[in-house]
Amino acid sequence: VTANSTGKLSYMQNDLIDKIRKSVKDKQASLYLKSQIDAINDLVNVINNKKIDCDLVKVNSCIYTNNDKEINKLKDLYQFLKKNNVDVKKCQHKLVKSRYAIEAGNTYLINPLKLLFGLVKEIKLPIYENTCIKKIQKESGRYICYTENNKIRAKWIVVAYHYP
Repeated sequence: VTANSTGKLSYMQNDLIDKIRKSVKDKQASLYLKSQIDAINDLVNVINNKKIDCDLVKVNSCIYTNNDKEINKLKDLYQFLKKNNVDVKKCQHKLVKSRYAIEAGNTYLINPLKLLFGLVKEIKLPIYENTCIKKIQKESGRYICYTENNKIRAKWIVVAYHYP
């Protein structure tokens, strides 16, 4: 779904990382963080190697707060990112006054629609948009996707929807 996308490729997901750390501890949260960084790097490599014009721009991502209750949470995230070798620093953003802010690099902005169209050209496979799938079954190593009136058979499927 690109309609609700911010167009950001960022691993700076404070609330999600915090929830993972609380439920399954730092080791799994570190693996999750690494998976997000690897996914961004993989996608940027595809964009560059396939020369997909999607307005890719490398930027820093910033998380900030003016809420005293959130400052310790951000300080904890800062330490967690440092421990995981992320180039993160404390900052004061020029546009937004904040009580506490951190900034990390190697994040990007993209035009998600341009990226999608560029990827579609590369994969050369049919894509079914705006298709309401009622049920998915796996049969003999293939998938059968049932719509209201039809069946779509595929070796691979991607189910994409608004995060989370």
